[in-house]
Amino acid sequence: MLKRILVGLGDLAFSTSATRTALNLATVHDASLTAVTLVDPSHYASGPIPIGGGEAAKELREHRLQLTSGIIEESIEHFERACRQENVKFSIARETGDAFECMVDRSRYHDLTVCGLRNLFEHGVLEEPPHELVRLVEGGVRPIVAVGPEYNDISRILVAYSGSSESARTMKRFAQMSLWPECTVRVVTFGNDQGVGEERLEEAREYLLEHKLEAETEWVEGHAKEHLQTYATGWDADLIVMGNSARKFFIKRLFGETMMNLIESSEVPLFLGQ
Repeated sequence: MLKRILVGLGDLAFSTSATRTALNLATVHDASLTAVTLVDPSHYASGPIPIGGGEAAKELREHRLQLTSGIIEESIEHFERACRQENVKFSIARETGDAFECMVDRSRYHDLTVCGLRNLFEHGVLEEPPHELVRLVEGGVRPIVAVGPEYNDISRILVAYSGSSESARTMKRFAQMSLWPECTVRVVTFGNDQGVGEERLEEAREYLLEHKLEAETEWVEGHAKEHLQTYATGWDADLIVMGNSARKFFIKRLFGETMMNLIESSEVPLFLGQ
């Protein structure tokens, strides 16, 4: 059951997309929304300061914070207006301090987190490390729907299934939540053994059917890292469901490296459950 959705407001484009996605889910599931804004002032220092450069560094820091504040206020204004138009219950949480820890804390009391694939913590003002979304999953913020900068309706969902226990847990979480009950679903698996792949797909198809999701299936020869993003684009996927343990992100096994590549470059939203 989906009743409380946390919405991470980052830069304006991702915030707008996340807001619309969360609103659609809230309307279908009669859920409430909590928008959270995240600012860590320590990130806005300008780095090593040369002798005599203190005033310039202070002005740069203040300028960055002012830009961030403007983006946050515009994102909040858009969020509040959209929620009122759809008559969806909402609240706003303005967090200052360690942005990562704030997001982890807030997620504990929500059923789902919706945020941008990128620019969640630095709002597009500062360069953000490429794998912050991975850190959130590692920190226990899951499930997550991470969206691109342009909103799209979600009706075609691609489940990237590796057969690992982590991948299976994510698929099960997706099925049990029934976020988009009227969607078209396809399960794809990659590998070198067609027999093993097709057996895996049949088990996944039967599981999803028990949860009232009729799924197409396809085995693709090769590695997910090389083919998944192209496959998703070719199939016109609106969302990719995939999962890994945080530990495996960093030793780059199974879908770990694929996941990081998608987070860095994909415009297709991701459902991350493990």
